[in-house]
Amino acid sequence: MGRGTWYKKWLSKRGFMIENIKLNKKSSIYTYFPKMNQYGFQSGNIRGIILADTISRYQRMTDLNVLFPIGFHSLGSSSFLQSKKKSNLLDDEISDIFHNQMIELGIGINKNKLIDMRHDEFLINLQLVFLELYEKGYIKYKDTVVYYDQLKDKIYDEFSTPSHTLPTKREKCFVLDIKDILNNVLDDIDKLMVPSSLKEELKNAFKPKFDYYMSFNLSNDVALDVKIDHPEYLGSLSAILINPDLCDITNFISYEEKDAIEAILSSDAGFAYSGLDTLNPLTGSEVPVFISRMYDEGIHLCFPAVDEDDYAFTNECELDYKDIIGEDNLLYNSDFLDGLSLDLAHEKAITNFMEYGLITKRKNYKINEILLSSSDSFGPLFPFLYDAESDELNSLKNYLPYSFSTQFRPITKAFNDVAGMMLSGTINNLFVEGMTPFITIVYDVYSQVDSFFSESTLELFKEWMPFEMFIVENENIISELLMPIIFYNILKKELKFDFNLLNNLKIIGKSVDNRLNDIRRSNNNLIDMDKVLKNYYSDSIRLFALSDKLSENFIFNGYELKEIDNEIKKLENALINLEIDNNRDVDLTFLDYKNKALSYMDKYDLEKYIKILKDITNKFIYNSKLSKEELIMYLKLIYPITPYLAENIYEHHFDVTKSIINESW
Repeated sequence: MGRGTWYKKWLSKRGFMIENIKLNKKSSIYTYFPKMNQYGFQSGNIRGIILADTISRYQRMTDLNVLFPIGFHSLGSSSFLQSKKKSNLLDDEISDIFHNQMIELGIGINKNKLIDMRHDEFLINLQLVFLELYEKGYIKYKDTVVYYDQLKDKIYDEFSTPSHTLPTKREKCFVLDIKDILNNVLDDIDKLMVPSSLKEELKNAFKPKFDYYMSFNLSNDVALDVKIDHPEYLGSLSAILINPDLCDITNFISYEEKDAIEAILSSDAGFAYSGLDTLNPLTGSEVPVFISRMYDEGIHLCFPAVDEDDYAFTNECELDYKDIIGEDNLLYNSDFLDGLSLDLAHEKAITNFMEYGLITKRKNYKINEILLSSSDSFGPLFPFLYDAESDELNSLKNYLPYSFSTQFRPITKAFNDVAGMMLSGTINNLFVEGMTPFITIVYDVYSQVDSFFSESTLELFKEWMPFEMFIVENENIISELLMPIIFYNILKKELKFDFNLLNNLKIIGKSVDNRLNDIRRSNNNLIDMDKVLKNYYSDSIRLFALSDKLSENFIFNGYELKEIDNEIKKLENALINLEIDNNRDVDLTFLDYKNKALSYMDKYDLEKYIKILKDITNKFIYNSKLSKEELIMYLKLIYPITPYLAENIYEHHFDVTKSIINESW
């Protein structure tokens, strides 16, 4: 059921596809794209697509205009390399395999809009937004410390590293600067309707840490809040320096020193006394405050006894200071810390200062940049050419997409060989998967745009966002959920439009085999999906994918699939031979079941929806006649999950020319 001629017949009715009904209220559904395999859904990664398709079909029946872009992730995968070794060509054979399997699984797609992420239109959008984020300063190309896995030839940063035991090296990489939006990202994580444990997992990706802040009361009665890493050094504090490029210094200067400070602000170097002082909270001695660009931090505490640069500055300004560390490495000139080692003094200083309210503890995050470079040789190329002489990047904005030719040479969209030096590596999956939800909207409606931050793109997001349903696999919440939240905050800031990302979030488990192993080539447990589709009804596979608790791992168990397949065959036979009583009114109990079922689907509670469908089936289909109205209601109820069965029975019992999807609720 669900193969070949049936689909072609229903395709001609147009109803079996999920496509836009222009004038109706809009709803957008997003699910992660399965990774490309040579033979389609080898990893059994079908639940996200089937769940999204089920919701899309139901929403279409409620007269919504459903945007359901779907495709597969064909960038930078090992299977891509194997395909290359096999044929040395980048053709559409794998796309066709995926497309045909999606059709047979009853996924409502239009082949003309199936998204193969290596095709030109997708790559143009991906590379264009990469360029624009670079132009706007969010993406930077810089010398970066990365973790290097020599065995796999992969690079990682603190945000993505699988192991801190990997060696590090320095190399020029692209990074995403998130420091200005991080607080907004954290706020959006808190707004998610998910367990607190998941929120913490997302936040932990930014490497939370606790910092201590001390408030210094200046002589003009203004408080200066300073992050202090070493309160045990306070006995040596000689000055506080404020960088005017990194801090608003308005409240931290006196009128008498205004001219000297203005001279500093108009020059590239030097320092000036602010005219203000504060008291050392440990020793009570007076400490001057300076305005200076000498240190690359907003507020710098000068500890000349432990830092050579601080010592040089203190001497140049002829400031008083005290040595605090004796030959025995114990502190002196440090009040209640005298006689203690640095470690013990650190703990005691924090404890005592917190007790008296002089230090506050705040949660901060270590990560403010995310690595976007991959060392892989496949995937989306960086849309730049590198000029080694000037050490500059030259934009390929007018020549997108910049991609691989069939001979695996970099080419532009005009199919001319590119002159110049291409950058090593490719854009990594964090960027690709993080941007895919937004690109799919643009790709599906426009194919490509002049600018991702254009007025037309803004109108498109206004029209289709937030996503009514956003489906993510629990194994990939960083790339599939956290990265979209990050890019959403950038888009919101740059487009100057306050819109939400999603209304409903569904986290689903990964696919595993009977022994709970991941389904992948290295485990020798790949699934022959063509064989599965040949041996079982498509509707059986759909019901099988949705029957277990979606938040838990999906065990691709052949025995359970066979049982469900037998039930579908039994149900099909009962429905074909069902006697319709045209004189019968709609049973009130049946109506009550129907209303309960719809209430569950409205809440996207597939587990309860499927259970009540089984109750309706057992109570009414196998044990009684149905009226015409009851049968149509029943077929509409099962249609989102088992579309082939519903269409077949609908056509069998009624003289119809249209799809049952047009029997709206």
